This record gives sequence, C-alpha cells and structure tokens, in this order.
Amino acid sequence: MNPLGRPLLAVTLFLSFTHASASKVYRCPQADGGVLFQQTACSQGEVLRIESPAVGWSGLRPAEKAQLQKDRPPTADKARSAAARGSQTDWQGRGESKACWGRRQRLEKARAKLRRGYAPAEGERLRRQRDEHEDYLRRFC
Repeated sequence: MNPLGRPLLAVTLFLSFTHASASKVYRCPQADGGVLFQQTACSQGEVLRIESPAVGWSGLRPAEKAQLQKDRPPTADKARSAAARGSQTDWQGRGESKACWGRRQRLEKARAKLRRGYAPAEGERLRRQRDEHEDYLRRFC
C-alpha cells in the first residue's frame, strides 16, 4: 500500500460512518499503482461494504435521572404538587385579593411585552396599560 493509502482510507471510512448507516465504498486501483476510494463504481474496483451502528437518542441512565431530579428547582416541584392537590390558588396562597393578583399578572404581561419588543403602534398602548396597572396597585393593594 502506498504512503497516502492509509490516511486516505481512514478519512474515507470516517466520512462514510458520518454519512449513512450502510453505504458502499469502491476501492479503485490507479494506473500509477495507487488506490482511490470513492462512492461511485469504477471499472476494476471492488465494493467495500461499511456498516455502522444506528446512532440515536438512548435516554438518560438511572444515575443521570436521579441527578436531574436533584438539580430541578424546588419551586417547579411545589407548583406541580399544589396543582395536583387542587389546593389554594396563587392569589389565595399569597394572601392578596384576587383583583390585586390579576392586576399584578397583567402588569407583568405588559412589562414583558415592552421588554421583548413591539410594533410602533403598540408602544403607547402598552405604556399606558403599564402605568394604569402600577397606579391601581399603588392605590389599592
């Protein structure tokens, strides 16, 4: 085998593994004594069949699942468990009135929209909504 044959073979095998699970590679002898590897058939070439295992998502191992559960923020677990119990709603748990809680939610929604960006015609309306909600919360909550 000539000096370029092994590196060329390694590159060809690597590329074929990344392309498909099963592909054909043709080994074609050259006039100068070298060997050329290609994906199209040649007149005197032999077919090399390259099989690669299926690659895909295998899921988390048990230790990884345990670590994920341990690292999950506690607030998400509390919210899920409260919803599953069907206990107090958010505004009851905070000890504020339903109206104040609703205003806080709408205020946060308007602020989020202002942070994210908006159409030029929407800007004045969003700022007015934000100011009205803030004023209501200052006065009554």
